[in-house]
Amino acid sequence: MESAERIPGFRGFCNSTLFQGPRGPESGGIMAQVNQELAFTATCPACGKTYGVPEDMRGRKIVCKQCGESFSLEAASPSGESPAPEKVPVPSAPESLSGDDACLLLGKLAIKHGFIQPEQLKEALGFQRQERTEAEQTPLGSILVRRGFVDQNQLDFLLSVQMMVEQRKLDRMFGAMAVKNGFIQAEDMDSALQEQEKIFKAKRTVRLIGEILVERGKMEPAQRDAILERQKRISRPDGETGASVEEGSKKKETRPPAFDSRPDPLEDLFVVNVSGDGMSATVTPARPIPDSVDVNGFKAYLEKKDVRYGLPDDTEIESYLREGAQSGHPFRIAEGTPPQPGKDARIEYHFDTDPLKVGTIKEGGNIDFRDKGEIPQVGKGDLLAERVPPEEGIPGITVSGREIPPPKPRNRKLRKGKGTELTEDGLKLVAALGGRPEISADGKVYVFSEHAIRGDVDLKTGHVEFEGEIQVSGTVTRGFRIQGGSLAANEIEGAEVDVQGDVAVTGGIIGATIRLGGNLRARYIHKSRIRAFGDVAVEKEIIDTDIETSGACIIKSGPILSSQVAAKKGIEAAQAGSGTSNPCHLAVGTEDRVNHEVQEIQERILAVEEKRDHGEKEIKALEKEKQKIAMELGEKAQLQDAATVKKRQLNEKIAELRKGGDPALLEKAEHMLEAMEAEIAEQEKVLEGYFTKEDAVDEAISERRQDVEKAQAQIDEMKEEIEHLVEWAKGEEPVPVLRIHGKLFPFTTIKAPHTSLSIPEEQKRIQIKEVHLEDSQDGKEWKLRLSPIK
Repeated sequence: MESAERIPGFRGFCNSTLFQGPRGPESGGIMAQVNQELAFTATCPACGKTYGVPEDMRGRKIVCKQCGESFSLEAASPSGESPAPEKVPVPSAPESLSGDDACLLLGKLAIKHGFIQPEQLKEALGFQRQERTEAEQTPLGSILVRRGFVDQNQLDFLLSVQMMVEQRKLDRMFGAMAVKNGFIQAEDMDSALQEQEKIFKAKRTVRLIGEILVERGKMEPAQRDAILERQKRISRPDGETGASVEEGSKKKETRPPAFDSRPDPLEDLFVVNVSGDGMSATVTPARPIPDSVDVNGFKAYLEKKDVRYGLPDDTEIESYLREGAQSGHPFRIAEGTPPQPGKDARIEYHFDTDPLKVGTIKEGGNIDFRDKGEIPQVGKGDLLAERVPPEEGIPGITVSGREIPPPKPRNRKLRKGKGTELTEDGLKLVAALGGRPEISADGKVYVFSEHAIRGDVDLKTGHVEFEGEIQVSGTVTRGFRIQGGSLAANEIEGAEVDVQGDVAVTGGIIGATIRLGGNLRARYIHKSRIRAFGDVAVEKEIIDTDIETSGACIIKSGPILSSQVAAKKGIEAAQAGSGTSNPCHLAVGTEDRVNHEVQEIQERILAVEEKRDHGEKEIKALEKEKQKIAMELGEKAQLQDAATVKKRQLNEKIAELRKGGDPALLEKAEHMLEAMEAEIAEQEKVLEGYFTKEDAVDEAISERRQDVEKAQAQIDEMKEEIEHLVEWAKGEEPVPVLRIHGKLFPFTTIKAPHTSLSIPEEQKRIQIKEVHLEDSQDGKEWKLRLSPIK
């Protein structure tokens, strides 16, 4: 590949001074000679720095002195002449239309969007040139408005588009640098540019793609700022980005920061390199350093190179200039201060969280079930645990003086289980009743009272559900179910166990299904299904069993045969497989237990959501029925009111007739009154029926609402449980290690988070561990490494 060159005696000039011609009256002055030698300009595609380049450099590669990127100079045209600058399609004024002038970009946009004609742009440019000769600097946009070619709204639109065009040019360079440095993928840059364009079309505002990438979590803020510094877009004191934007009479015109066209005399003496993370800078002498270079001048040069923090004292710099620099070796001239991480939140427990209550693992893997330690007891209101909030870290500073935020400390919550209560501030957990405190593998604290069963769990006892410690002196027999806080039993045969804490079995487990939140200890396990969050420790053997645990699986003195075992914290056994049994399938470092638990909870959430939604539909139907009853009730009530008015009028008539009226009319009126009273009584019965219906509907609505609220509470609780499990799993580092102290038989498969392996031949006393290969090409290669156990 062609190598990039540094041009001897070659320096960049700002466009504003490169082709201005001689300053003095002599046409053959120094500037004329420079303009003749520097026949064309070249722009670094990474940082945008512009250089004047001699004609004989065309087609070669150079290294940008500002950002260090290499790029090719454009090849010479067939005629040997420099290519003409880009022109706006205005036939009679090509000399007015140089490529990058901001005002000409505005003119091009005005023509493109149909606001003006090329002749109008030519006229406006001529007027602008005339005003410039009179020492005025009127923006082109103001001239277009003043001459009636565009209105202010059109100008504002053009200015926003102009800003977008210029900003996207810088942002494309930003994206290219981010991809080259490995901060993002090319598709991330394309997606961010699309989002930038979408935002601009919707709101007429320009969002930096760096901000978009940080918001999406594709880049770290420090990575974004490092590239912006290299582009000189955040180093200015006034915070301007340096984009060339021409604005109208009510807007301010901003231009790129002015560069000093005079070369720095130290530029050829030193090469300054800043590390990718901005935390250190080295300086390398290019040739012997003359005595004229002093400390202040050298520090000013470093300031121009954006190195201003973490410098040694002046005495050390003076010593380097006079002695160290003469050797030509690199010298670390600045060192930033790394951010100091804060302290994660922590939980302090006020009881013995590991009282050896399920037996001690002795040397060789044997479990002493008699040694349970001292069982802790607490009373109601006793303090169980308290949360110490996280402490924020201290920001760091790069060699450019930019602040680097410290990593965010991890927060933790107190996990409230049965028999416990949180204080109002959420910082303390106390016992809600007296009993034995226990903590599950995922950090939930319980207080269990005790329920002792002398003998077996069978037809005499039935299923056992108890929110505490269940102690069974005999066997939990086939077909029966245990649900509760924790379980200690002699044996478990064909039963179903679901407890929040530990399971300790003095004998063995055969044909059982066990789910537990803590640790499991047993002498042997056959033909069972175990789902644990804590460790699974077995003394003798594991045969034909399926185990998933977020802890470790330990069977130091026995074999694992014909089984599937997935343990996040690793597997340790005396033997895996045999010459006659089916192969074992072992997974280490994987989070199968939590993943499956989350999946099951999500399925339960869907079922409860369906129940909730059905209840909400029933409520809407009942509310419609209630509205119908209310309308009918209103109609019946109006009829009753009308009948009551008629009855009152008839009573008044009868009273008059009784004072001296016609007896026949009186008798007739009295008969009418009796009939009317019977009708009103019947209407009252109908109304009472409607009231009864309305009450029944109200009661049904109330019941459905309670069901919906209960369902929603269950959903919220399950979602919170998923959130906790995921967060807990993230905080528990996997241990992708398999240790076999005896024989590992062929055809055993080992799976790790990134790799898998099938054992082709017998191995003895071996450790298999997944390791990351740092020297791989893409940095993402992993392998399972086999090593002997000493």
